[in-house]
Amino acid sequence: MSEAEQQELLRLENRLLEVLTDVARLRIRMSKGSARVAADDQADLPQDLIEVGVAAELAKRPSDTVRLWCRTHPIDAGGFAMRLRGRWFVSRRLFLKFLHDRP
Repeated sequence: MSEAEQQELLRLENRLLEVLTDVARLRIRMSKGSARVAADDQADLPQDLIEVGVAAELAKRPSDTVRLWCRTHPIDAGGFAMRLRGRWFVSRRLFLKFLHDRP
């Protein structure tokens, strides 16, 4: 793969993550009973979603363990994880807090 193709792939992957983050924000708003998009709602929505593999590296645990934690700590129940199109994503800030607070 050429350098230009690699850069284009990286740009597209970053854009995809932005779109998935927007979808997650909308799902959270809808789960709170309001599908209306308001600028002030942005403060309480995750701006820092990462993939399970990245979270696993942060936690120094296998990805399967992080996926288990995701299932038991969904963001709409006060946790750190959300599922989008069959894949788990993690709020980096909330996940680091979870790791810090674990015994």
